[in-house]
Amino acid sequence: MKKQRRRLSSNAPRFEKLEDRVVLDASFMLTGSQFVMNGWDNSDTLTIRDNPAGDAYVFELSTGNWNGTDGNGISGAGSSQLTLNKSAINGLPDGIHAGQGDASQLFDTIFESVDFSGMSGPLTIEGTAIQQTAGSTAMFQHAWLLPDGPINLTQTVSLQHLRLDTPGDVDLTLDSDVQFFGENHANLLSLSVSGDIGFSDQATMRVESNALIQATGNIQLGRSVPLGTPSPLRFQQTVRMEATGDLAFHGNSSRLSFDAGGSASITERSALILTGDNRAGASLMIESFKAMVDDHGTTIAAESLDAS
Repeated sequence: MKKQRRRLSSNAPRFEKLEDRVVLDASFMLTGSQFVMNGWDNSDTLTIRDNPAGDAYVFELSTGNWNGTDGNGISGAGSSQLTLNKSAINGLPDGIHAGQGDASQLFDTIFESVDFSGMSGPLTIEGTAIQQTAGSTAMFQHAWLLPDGPINLTQTVSLQHLRLDTPGDVDLTLDSDVQFFGENHANLLSLSVSGDIGFSDQATMRVESNALIQATGNIQLGRSVPLGTPSPLRFQQTVRMEATGDLAFHGNSSRLSFDAGGSASITERSALILTGDNRAGASLMIESFKAMVDDHGTTIAAESLDAS
């Protein structure tokens, strides 16, 4: 008897090898005036550094790959590492913007050693948090740091023009003069500067918790505005300012203390409450639009004092 062969059913599953699929996580685009990165669809870490030659910026994703079009000094589409030639990017008037228009900021930013000081426009970083690797050096001409979480840059950092806007805490140590621009906001602020701290004509600042501001040069925060106009500078809790040079404060605070190696000028637009040890190495001018009081144990020392 012949052995019968079983015929396979036409409905049996068939297996077909698929092409490898590239998982895209974020997009990039060069506009006429700005290089934009956005469209994150997964939680990610964006690491930023110079290439070994120092003539290009590298933006690397921890997961997924970049979606965009190579060309004009830009390469890396379809891979996790995006390279921007500095010669093609530094002249853009609106600079580089990571996170533009994203409703959900899904990426943390880590700076390794990088030099953005040659950029004409600002480096704008949104996302969830910003930090720096140990021992790294980061240099900026204009940096707008706008994450949804904390900012921690405490290694070697040179930063000329700064805008901060975050509901988180900010810890900055800078090896250069710095001037604040635009709207600035933080929960807690710790700022240490080797140089001067300045406040541009259009800048505003609001700090929800305590602030410690130190400079090896001069500190100038706030500015005079007409009565009835909201103060551009507001510290909701205690602010401590320390300058080896002159110090000028013009704004609102809950409690305030200072130490200036040179002269100090304090203009408080509400009731002034001094706390702790306060000193001016030269003249001291204190003006309060309302009452002026001090906490128990507060001290004031100056070469000369003008209080009103």
